[in-house]
Amino acid sequence: MKTKTIQRKKGFSLVEMLVAISLFTVVMTASTGALLAVVAANRKAQAFDSAMSNMNFVMDHMTRNLRVGTTYACASGSPATFSSGTIDTPANCWRTTGSPLGPGNAIAFEPQQAKDTEQRNQDVYRYNSDANGGFIERCKTDCHIGGSYTRMTAENVDITRFNIYVEGACSATGGGCTADAVQPRIFLLIGGTVKNDSNTPPTAFSLQTSITQRLFDIEI
Repeated sequence: MKTKTIQRKKGFSLVEMLVAISLFTVVMTASTGALLAVVAANRKAQAFDSAMSNMNFVMDHMTRNLRVGTTYACASGSPATFSSGTIDTPANCWRTTGSPLGPGNAIAFEPQQAKDTEQRNQDVYRYNSDANGGFIERCKTDCHIGGSYTRMTAENVDITRFNIYVEGACSATGGGCTADAVQPRIFLLIGGTVKNDSNTPPTAFSLQTSITQRLFDIEI
């Protein structure tokens, strides 16, 4: 008589399968979380780089035009406005106390390419805001009688500070502009945040620069 030998095939028990599945789930969860974090960081970095490129353009644009411009008139408001009596009248704003007060958040000036000294040719840079945050805008003509403004900063940039200090445009004493020994110069301080997605807090930034009028303007 032949005897049959039963060969048992080795396999995984139910407990081993459950342990393996649990370990696999933990590893995949951790890996997915790390991958999502890397993607989010990359997206945030790209948004910040794009916003900084925009802000560098805005800063360079203002610096270049203000340096070759003249007749700086500084003002403040929400937003600041210029009238026919102020847009082409030089005005400082640089003191924290006394007169003139400062800083301002708008500046009017006569651009280098202006064909004449009429008020309609004065350019204006100013701070403004809406429901989505603050921004910097520019007006190129008829700014004293409701000329149109064009937004310069990107939609994902929220400007929280646009401080303009002007010195030497007008004598700091007296009611009008008198002779002074200070070459007109401007200090710009811009601060704000770059908006990210709803799950990521905004990224703060701060920029500053100084500008000296190219045209010699010192009277003694």
